[in-house]
Amino acid sequence: MGLLSKPDLIAALSRLGELALERGDRVELLRLGDSAMVLVFDARESTKDVDVVVLSPEAARVRELAQIVATERNWPADWLNDAA
Repeated sequence: MGLLSKPDLIAALSRLGELALERGDRVELLRLGDSAMVLVFDARESTKDVDVVVLSPEAARVRELAQIVATERNWPADWLNDAA
């Protein structure tokens, strides 16, 4: 996997939300670092991962969903970094 562009991030996070809704959950994340610079401020073109603080549901459930997204997109499992 190379760097993740804004369209990549939007698609992956949208898919994460879709998967959560299918399970009756709603994912709430606080984005930090480079991904926030890419998504919110357009200050960077890309990032290697998405640094987040998981607000809900519990982090283990979000990691499980992130793994599904990683598999679907052929990305590393740690594309969503909740150890920020």
